[in-house]
Formats: sequence, C-alpha cells, structure tokens
Amino acid sequence: MYLTPSNSWPTQARVSSQSSLVAADTLAADVTLLTLSCESVDVANYKRMLASIEQVLESGHRVILDLGSVSFMDSSGLGALVSGTRTARRSGGEMAICSLTPDVRTLFELVQLDKVVHVYNDRDEALRSLGLPPDTS
Repeated sequence: MYLTPSNSWPTQARVSSQSSLVAADTLAADVTLLTLSCESVDVANYKRMLASIEQVLESGHRVILDLGSVSFMDSSGLGALVSGTRTARRSGGEMAICSLTPDVRTLFELVQLDKVVHVYNDRDEALRSLGLPPDTS
C-alpha cells in the first residue's frame, strides 16, 4: 500500500517512500486530489505514481491529478497516465489532470494525450468539471 494517512486538513495522505512523490487530499466524499511533488515522471518513479492513482480509483474515488511541479515526463510517465485513465473508465470513475507546465503541455499536445485524458488549466477548472465548487483554501 502506498498511501498512508497524516493529520493534516483536509484528509491527507502521503506516499510512503524514501522521497514523497504524491500527496493525496480528499476534497469531497468521492473526489481525491493527487499532487505530484517531483520535477519529473520517468522510468524511476512512474510505477509509484500509477499505484497511487489506481489505489484511489479502486476505492471508488474520482481523481484530480495536479502535475504543476512536473517539468519533464518520459514515455513511461505518459503510459502510466493512459493506464490510469483506462482504470478510471473501467471502474466507472473519472480522472482529470490539471496544472500542466508548458513543457509537459507541449508533450501532451505532441502525442495527442490531451485528446485521451481530461486536461484542465488549473485545480478550479478541474473541480468545476466534476461538479464541485472551486478550491477556497
């Protein structure tokens, strides 16, 4: 299991590893915000990111994945996002991605991943897409 609870508000969890990769905040009864805290998603860490996404989806939650700190992503990271999207669709859930940096947004457009996954400019836009009010924190 990758997510372990912490005592922050709102309900928050962190990935257990030598370096934290994903923070999870429960925003609503069935929506979890996953925020990556790394600069790159690549062969070294994509499995941990995917495991975190799949764990939240398997719990019945919809996912907002904030990639605001990610400035580089290789094909393994892209593949993990496609896999997470497939898991969401199979389970009847949703996965939204937000806050892409310019380099990652360009990559998404080049490989047309923005046509496969739901991409939003920021968290508030992603929240609205899931029928939730914008973040007031």
